[in-house]
Amino acid sequence: MLKRILVLVAVFGMTQGVHAAWKDIEKFQDGMKIRSRAVLLNTRAEIYERTAIALSKMEVPDFSDFSENDIQDAFWVVFIPGGSSADKIWLKELQDRVAELSGGTVRMHRSSAKHFQQSVRGAAEYLILKKGKTKMKVVLGPYSTPITFSK
Repeated sequence: MLKRILVLVAVFGMTQGVHAAWKDIEKFQDGMKIRSRAVLLNTRAEIYERTAIALSKMEVPDFSDFSENDIQDAFWVVFIPGGSSADKIWLKELQDRVAELSGGTVRMHRSSAKHFQQSVRGAAEYLILKKGKTKMKVVLGPYSTPITFSK
């Protein structure tokens, strides 16, 4: 059961239930390894939530209070190992959270690199944020600056 929760938290780190689940695990499990992993996954959850909040406002998230390693790690785990795209379920969770936080006014969907003036030489998701008639192009990747807006 613990292994399953670890996987769910790593992939679906945006929801409030994750914070509660990790507090419960930390409370009932003894051992430094569990606690340190809980902190790492809570950090990921905070980064994912901050991402959703900023994107729901059509802004770039401010991660200045996180280390580059924490930021890169948080986004690296959602990209399929050896692949060039993010986990589809995680990306759907992010899309749903952005819509929820914006009251349904901001929508996010996948696009392709050919619709962007700049592309990344590595793993990346090309996304379109849309609010009314306003569209913004977003590049998301497993890097220390994981989210950039593009033309």
